[in-house]
Amino acid sequence: YFDDTDWWYDRLAYDLFMAYPGVQHIGNNPQNPGFRGYPSIIGSAERYSDTALLGRAQDMLLSTIYQNTDHAAWMDWSLSQPDSPVLQRWMGVEEFLWRDVFSEGFQPPWLVWWTLGTGHIFMRSTWDSDDGITYISFNDGDHFAPNQFFDQGALTIWRDGDDLLVRSGVSTGASDYDANYYGRTIAANTVLICDLSENFDGIRANDELERWLNDCGQRPVQGAINPHYRAENFALYETGTVLRFSEEGSLNYIRADLTPAYNSTVITSAGNQPKVREVMREFVFLRPGTVILHDRIIPTDPGAVIFNMLHTQFEPQQNNDWFTVTGIFGS
Repeated sequence: YFDDTDWWYDRLAYDLFMAYPGVQHIGNNPQNPGFRGYPSIIGSAERYSDTALLGRAQDMLLSTIYQNTDHAAWMDWSLSQPDSPVLQRWMGVEEFLWRDVFSEGFQPPWLVWWTLGTGHIFMRSTWDSDDGITYISFNDGDHFAPNQFFDQGALTIWRDGDDLLVRSGVSTGASDYDANYYGRTIAANTVLICDLSENFDGIRANDELERWLNDCGQRPVQGAINPHYRAENFALYETGTVLRFSEEGSLNYIRADLTPAYNSTVITSAGNQPKVREVMREFVFLRPGTVILHDRIIPTDPGAVIFNMLHTQFEPQQNNDWFTVTGIFGS
């Protein structure tokens, strides 16, 4: 099974780079078991949830299956870093079965991981310490599954133990809240382009109320029936492309085309009209902690209202031209 695909081997690296530095706690309560946290960017992932402990069990199992490989050595190194003692007791059986405590592994040679299929990019300022680290997630890829968010071009920022820019909301299943907020573009740190005549009916499951509101966001795309259908209807599921990615010293640069994620001159969902000709996002991360965003948006209606959404856990504080964002723990 594991020899038939590279997916699980790649998953080891994906999990490692996706994980926040340091230890978070279930419910964000220091008295609860700790775990390696991750940005809330994937489908119905719950923030500060104990499901992350299952991810740790998976990673220990995979590092055993792929022992003596680079990805397994990276994960072994991560697992050997100082963790919450509660975490090790909580996962005692899995630790006994699957973790080789004598394999210290070695530190990953890179600070960035880019998953081509989903378009997820994870960046950090360093591996050397959990103190003062800046961690960033960015995504620009295609649409694959019904639970996938409509948030191409979105980013999150974690700094020194705190979520600073977050994906807003919490998972509530196929609810009205999920269908009209949590799963939609408006809850992400990306671009909204308003056309008040736009129709979003059926964009996500809504078992509570059969209604779908206009959030000015990205176009409705249903999950592909199977890989063959998706391949035959590729244009329908293409929602974003990273056109350029580069790394020069301490600088990372991303140029991302978000145009097909929206009802655009590239593709339009049934019953709608193009509202934009181009949505291009450029992103710069200059280590250790500087981020620059530049958006180029050409709407079909020059008078269209456009929003650049940035979600924080607390209201930013303004001082002249500067805004300060503070996390739960004061970072």
